[in-house]
Amino acid sequence: MQGTARRVLEESTLLFAARGFHGTSMRDIGAAVGIKAASVYEHFASKDEILAALTTVGHEHIRDQVHAALADVGDDPATQLSTYVRTCVVTMGEWPKLAMVANDDLRSLPAELAKRPTAARDELGLLLIDILRRGIDAGQFEDRNIILVSAAVGGIIIRTPYWFTPTKAHTVADLAADYADLVVAMVGRPPTTRRRRKTAT
Repeated sequence: MQGTARRVLEESTLLFAARGFHGTSMRDIGAAVGIKAASVYEHFASKDEILAALTTVGHEHIRDQVHAALADVGDDPATQLSTYVRTCVVTMGEWPKLAMVANDDLRSLPAELAKRPTAARDELGLLLIDILRRGIDAGQFEDRNIILVSAAVGGIIIRTPYWFTPTKAHTVADLAADYADLVVAMVGRPPTTRRRRKTAT
């Protein structure tokens, strides 16, 4: 999508992230783009359709990036989990405002318009559960409540754009690697033999 329609989506992303979907009017969007509100309707039939486009792009882009990354790393669950986390964090870090809108405002869509972005989001969640399940079956991951673990991992990833500001000293890629190490350690099985702590004599 190019031209004015693309500018509508770009400015709507910034407005929705700052004010929320319900706090933004079509007049606000038109003013940000530099056109009349009526002209916005030449490209999108409603504000709902703008949000549907944004949430669809956001969720499908992350899903597609994860699938592409996993295709190159083989079948080892720990490697796949690390890749999954890194890819999600990097992708959200590249488009933080879009990630926030896709996460926060999906629930504001009518059911029919929410179907496509919800399907992409759910596919990504099921992929994570599959990786965790195979890791448990292979004895690599601790056999914990898999729904609870997937929710915890997803929560860590989703909050990234809300607090993280990259710097030269700590980039999005650095954070992604840190998170990947943290998640793999979190789900991994503890050693079968622990070193005994020395006691004072």
